[in-house]
Amino acid sequence: MGRLLGQELKHTIFAECDLIIPVPQHRKRLRKRGYNQSEIIARGVSEVMNIPLERNLLKRTEHHSSQTSMGRYERYKNVYGNFKLTTYNPEANRKKILLIDDVVTTGATLEACSEVILSGYSSSVYIATVCCA
Repeated sequence: MGRLLGQELKHTIFAECDLIIPVPQHRKRLRKRGYNQSEIIARGVSEVMNIPLERNLLKRTEHHSSQTSMGRYERYKNVYGNFKLTTYNPEANRKKILLIDDVVTTGATLEACSEVILSGYSSSVYIATVCCA
């Protein structure tokens, strides 16, 4: 799926991005599931578009239940404050960052991640997902 998304994006403005960041999972969810689907997608996009992947810039600090049955406001409350920058990476400053997630429903997760990135860097954030629910 990531390679297909990369093929779709590589002849668009997204091709001008300098760095790809997948939406992180909390370590408990990652341990239970065994993989981060957003990271797998981001890896495929990175390969096709030849844009570096940065997995460690952003982390999820809180573990919550699934958001599938929540509305927009509940989703935003559920993810607000759940993401943090790990350390300052000068390579990410003044860059066009492509934030990758598997699916967007209300945009609450992508918005929360973007706010954290923009609070620490003078960068632009673009978002891409495989599907929209």
